[in-house]
Amino acid sequence: GTVSTAPVTVSEGTPQGLYPEGSFETPVDLGTFTAPHTEVSNGHTVDTTQSFYSFGLPQGAFYSVIIGGANDDVDLYVVGSDAGFTSLECQGVRQGVETEYCVLMQSTGDRVYFLVNGSHTSAGASFTIAIEVIETVAVNSLPYNGAIIDSNGSSRVYAIATNDAVVDVSLTNLTGDFGLFVQQNTIDCISSVTGVEPESCPNMVVSGQTVYVGVDSYLAGEGAT
Repeated sequence: GTVSTAPVTVSEGTPQGLYPEGSFETPVDLGTFTAPHTEVSNGHTVDTTQSFYSFGLPQGAFYSVIIGGANDDVDLYVVGSDAGFTSLECQGVRQGVETEYCVLMQSTGDRVYFLVNGSHTSAGASFTIAIEVIETVAVNSLPYNGAIIDSNGSSRVYAIATNDAVVDVSLTNLTGDFGLFVQQNTIDCISSVTGVEPESCPNMVVSGQTVYVGVDSYLAGEGAT
């Protein structure tokens, strides 16, 4: 990442500490990615204020942002395509050093902005950023009984084009902890049963438009199916 170049006065033998990355006006550009792709970058830092980031992706693509490996209590705020950092779309505010994540979100522009907040740390923190741009698979007819093969730890979104219908969506015979969501204009169902129990979104009313079924593999682990 790019660390702020603000001048710092350091006494001999005193560690420099942790400093914010980027700024509200100029967030750190983490790159531009197309699906399927997972980008992991280490060594990011924040003080007790905020670090600001952005990345590029195709408009309409689904993505996840994950903050892990923090050594103090940081929080994640994703504002989508809002370069002004005013329109919150997702926040991860888990207590302590647990992983923060905003998963299976759909971009409305060609760039995503987010910040990492260090106001709950004692003196800042270091952390890792993982960005996943998620593959979308077209489903042209129902019923669909496709297997989810997650050999590389990737999430997946299924785009289902159908006329008005009532649809049951489920994940069964799981070997890892997957999550499920169904979205039309908004997210209509989220299923996040812990462990390998089936995930289900039953009786979903489809009103003549594309429905997106997201399978989140973040907690499933590599090789899960």
